[in-house]
Amino acid sequence: MKVVSWNVNGLRKFRPLGDMFKQLNADILCFQETRVSGEWDDSLESLAFVAGYDSFFSICKEKRGYSGVATFCRRGVATPWNAGEGLRSKVGGASISFNEAGACGSCKFEVCPCEGKGCSEESMSLIEDEGRCVITDHGLFVLVNVYIPAVSVEGRSAFKMQFLHALLAKIEALRAKSRNVMVAGDFNICPSISDCAERIPQSLHMEWAMRPSRCWFRNLLSSTGSDFVDSFKEKHPFKMNAYTCWSEMTRARENNHGVRIDLIVMNRSLFTRAVREADIEAGVMGSDHCPVTVSLSDTEFSGQVPKQPPPFCTKYMKRFSVRQQTLTNLFLNKSQRYANKDATTTESIRPTTQNPLVPQSNASKSPLGVASKRQIRKGKEKPKNHTNLGLLSSPRFSDSASKKHDTLPPGSSKQSSVKSDENLWSSTQKADSDRKKETALAWRKLLKGPPPPPLCRHGERCVLNTVLKPGENKGKTFFSCPYPAGEGLNANCKFFKWAPFKAGNGVLPY
Repeated sequence: MKVVSWNVNGLRKFRPLGDMFKQLNADILCFQETRVSGEWDDSLESLAFVAGYDSFFSICKEKRGYSGVATFCRRGVATPWNAGEGLRSKVGGASISFNEAGACGSCKFEVCPCEGKGCSEESMSLIEDEGRCVITDHGLFVLVNVYIPAVSVEGRSAFKMQFLHALLAKIEALRAKSRNVMVAGDFNICPSISDCAERIPQSLHMEWAMRPSRCWFRNLLSSTGSDFVDSFKEKHPFKMNAYTCWSEMTRARENNHGVRIDLIVMNRSLFTRAVREADIEAGVMGSDHCPVTVSLSDTEFSGQVPKQPPPFCTKYMKRFSVRQQTLTNLFLNKSQRYANKDATTTESIRPTTQNPLVPQSNASKSPLGVASKRQIRKGKEKPKNHTNLGLLSSPRFSDSASKKHDTLPPGSSKQSSVKSDENLWSSTQKADSDRKKETALAWRKLLKGPPPPPLCRHGERCVLNTVLKPGENKGKTFFSCPYPAGEGLNANCKFFKWAPFKAGNGVLPY
């Protein structure tokens, strides 16, 4: 059995999904950042129904086209026994509750944005409404598909830690029930410095390593904590330059200048028992992330799977269940109607010499009971055009007419007047052309325009960028090296220079 996790950065662009599923060839697919607009999104039907798979979607309820995760399970092979969305679901036989005191436990780290409060009921509702978790129970293990928040704006650091506390509480509750747990998704956590291509100064190593989210992850993998395993690192402990996410803005993928933040982790006993291989499929394009995979031993899944998916399956959504019920009723009524009709029609059939589909009046007019060919042709006749307009546009008529009317003896007064008119017209045209050139030259002297862009250390023209990050520099423009991020001669040389204008004032010449 193959499990794939991939932040697709929008699922619509992969439609139809069948081709992508054939390429990935997985039994369970966990997608993050699906960006479905809502349950009644017109595109949901084309995304949720893939031949041979059952889908389970968690959709963001706060913003349209934001966040969202989805799990697809191969029918008859990996159909789950139960499924649900959110960390508070009872899938796996374990549930968690929260209150203002932080029932998930006070913070174990000295520096934490959540200030030791854990997760309140209000914050947990916000976490659930963003559509960041789908849980499926596959018997041997409980699969948690997560999209952990990123700290992209101010105030999200506390939100991220609250989500992580809730996730840890769910994991511990499942482990307390002796359930194997697999967590797959976009963690937005870089586990170690070796998982990041960007060089971090030695003086900042300690600060970088002690960030709360990384402390949380180390505690998850600690033998004194949850004793979980990072599947890829466990299988490839010395593999370098293995990344799963690259910046599209800096074209970092061209030089493999990325970071490893997409992970599949599980409890150690499940890893030892079932995992055969773990890999990163960096060659799969279509997103700023790439898929990560684990392959499980087939002998561990020799048991039966349910014939029907659990109620949380997307096909049972209200919009789809109503359609299915209508079609079912339609076919039932149709079959019953045909059954009754067959019984009555058999008795009413009698031999006859006349065609019952053709009225008697029409049959008498024509031996075939239809309009004759003469009538059809008569109806299609077009009114005759007595004036032959084609002659007026023929070359013979035009040439003869022009010769008769335009040919004049040389030296006539009319011919000399035509020549003088042509000379006047050409002189006027030349004067207008000279005047336009003088005007354009005057404008060029008046509006010199911005200077050419500077050259980077490669000797190439710099590209113009705009600051989008909120702050005092938002909207300002700057020049930077056009090469992609990375290391080596063909990598970005870090050239930077502020441009003499801001974006939005109509002056963007490059």
